[in-house]
Amino acid sequence: MKSLRIYSPPALLRLVLLGLLLTLVGCTSASPTAPAATASAPSATANGGSQPPAATATTADSSSSATSAPSMPLAPGEPSVAVQTVLAYYQALNANNIDGAYRLWANDGAASQQSLSEFTQGFSSTVSTEILLAEPQVLNQPNQVQVPLTILAVINDPSVPQLGQRAQQFSGSYTIDTSDPADGLGTMLSANIAPVEPLQIDPSLSDPRLLVQSFYQAINQHQYGRAFTYWNNNGVAAQQPFSDFKQGYASTAEVKVDVGQPTESGAAGSVYADVPVTITSTQTDGSQTTYCGTYTLRRANLPPFDQLGWHISQAQIAAQSATNPCQ
Repeated sequence: MKSLRIYSPPALLRLVLLGLLLTLVGCTSASPTAPAATASAPSATANGGSQPPAATATTADSSSSATSAPSMPLAPGEPSVAVQTVLAYYQALNANNIDGAYRLWANDGAASQQSLSEFTQGFSSTVSTEILLAEPQVLNQPNQVQVPLTILAVINDPSVPQLGQRAQQFSGSYTIDTSDPADGLGTMLSANIAPVEPLQIDPSLSDPRLLVQSFYQAINQHQYGRAFTYWNNNGVAAQQPFSDFKQGYASTAEVKVDVGQPTESGAAGSVYADVPVTITSTQTDGSQTTYCGTYTLRRANLPPFDQLGWHISQAQIAAQSATNPCQ
């Protein structure tokens, strides 16, 4: 049985956390500073499905409702539990919910090898983080999954002239215990995170067209965690939990995308790129559907936030029909 907090069990805390994430997104958040990078170093999506994301013409925006717990039951050992846990961790940090992030560590935070005050101090200079997940690996230990990732953070640094902030990259993995996923989350057992110098920004984040192409390449390679974190704010903009996003592609055999020329515009410290797409989705039964529409990507245009690259902000995609042909 997992240990109890004074006010509520961790499972209830996590459900509350997931319900509050997006309302807190505007707050100052934490990132992996040196103390946290050793043990507690520093999390969701478009409509997935047999059709491409947002193919039902819904709009995903980072300012809309919060990511919720998975709507489907998850079995112990399921990699989706581990991925969802890491995502929840970074969403909590970006929402400045340091206590919530701490309690995602096993033994009510003790597995981070820091007290809550030490953990909080370790993230005190963090402004924001974006992560890019790699494929989770099921370990030989029962119900343990390792989640590799790259972390891009903006941290306060008074030594930087004028800006007082800098971008910092980290790379490594988290090991997650998925033995009790009743609330859709596991517990964090350990971390192996190290800084990367100099910054080596993933090329897929550098260009709007390339990002959309990389998103569908990840889908075709079944790298759903990577695809999920192409969405803004560690996937929050996609408006669904990772497990639902992944399950949405269960009957998809292949997706081909034709990416048009982006149209860029700027507003309030951000650059937006509308990327037109035509998508052909082939299902496992051989049937095909064509979709068309637009992905809207966002990139900050103020340093050092501009170094975090492009991410998907929203999508408006619909199935092609006689009344709605692709242009």
